[in-house]
Amino acid sequence: MNRLSFFKRSAMFALGGLLVTMSSLAPADDVYYRDQVAVLLYHHVSKADQSNVTITPELFGKQLAYLQHKGYHFIDMPAFQRYMKGEQVPSNAVLVTFDDSYKSIAEEALPVLEKMDVPAVNFVITQDLDGPFSSQLPSLNEADVERMSASGIDIECHSNRLHRKHNGIAPFLTTRLSEEGLSESEEEYRGRVERDTILCARRLERLTGRKINAYAYPFGSYNQTAIEELKKAGIEYGFTIVPEMATRGDNEMLIPRINAGSPGITPQTLHNTIVRQAVEPDKREDYVPLRDTFAQLGGVVIRDESGQVNLYYGEERWIVQVDKGIVSKNGVETRLAHPLIKRNKKLWIHQSDLETVTGFDIMYQPNSGKYGIRQTPAIIKKI
Repeated sequence: MNRLSFFKRSAMFALGGLLVTMSSLAPADDVYYRDQVAVLLYHHVSKADQSNVTITPELFGKQLAYLQHKGYHFIDMPAFQRYMKGEQVPSNAVLVTFDDSYKSIAEEALPVLEKMDVPAVNFVITQDLDGPFSSQLPSLNEADVERMSASGIDIECHSNRLHRKHNGIAPFLTTRLSEEGLSESEEEYRGRVERDTILCARRLERLTGRKINAYAYPFGSYNQTAIEELKKAGIEYGFTIVPEMATRGDNEMLIPRINAGSPGITPQTLHNTIVRQAVEPDKREDYVPLRDTFAQLGGVVIRDESGQVNLYYGEERWIVQVDKGIVSKNGVETRLAHPLIKRNKKLWIHQSDLETVTGFDIMYQPNSGKYGIRQTPAIIKKI
């Protein structure tokens, strides 16, 4: 091989290696989901502190960088709210949120967010602004809130004085408090929740100069009465801790969030979790195989010696009378709207019938090819 040929081959190999390297660093263009949002939940970001809701700034940055590299698109709260009202979001959309208004959000998380140009939401406990060093972990002060708002972080409400538990057990938001043996009346309870929410929202509006209309439930606890009072106080969006994807069909006051702020959640683990939670809300099947589908939901189907089919889910049991098209539970019979079908040696049930008799909201998860039970309701049920 002459010298010129050698240099040509060397250059080709070098170029090939460069292209491979550039390809590995370039953001992926994979589409894991469309028309839904992975709302991520964080709490404390610290180099020194350790807990199940604390991650290091390094891990936080690695998570965000990995998601960016994998082709996720970070959106802000206004874009999320427009999505809930009918507008589109990019594929692989992600919304970052923080609860509990720890000082570390401003000191440790904000620099990472600014460096990576990632928007976020901070749900603030306004009572803690008055005594940022009075609790075990330092909290934000008013100057922190103003600075974060000015930097583009959306500030929302996490209550004023309701991030506490009555007797260390019952969350203030969902509990009628008692004193000297006397419990709050429903009117007193409703008034307390509404007043607290107004105080939280108005103070944050004064600090940020913008309307506050979102609320993260303290401890993830809520009930129908609290939701009604929050709405009276001007809250339009409520965020839970149910680990699911947010879809446009969800009730605006029960938006789910996926935990990302635990120390064991690696970037790859977070990606896998999000992908696994992706759903196809509009995918509806006429019939699904009963045994396979119910097993995917976490239940068991057993046919006894008499030929009777029994569905077991936890401590619940349904008895299926195949020939009559009747399902009974605790002596209450429900006639199926569609006949059961035997196909390929399997028993098939209409998906709507399975949802009716179990009370489950069943949704298809395309990335796993399985069905799951949707915990986040589209309509608020009486609690």
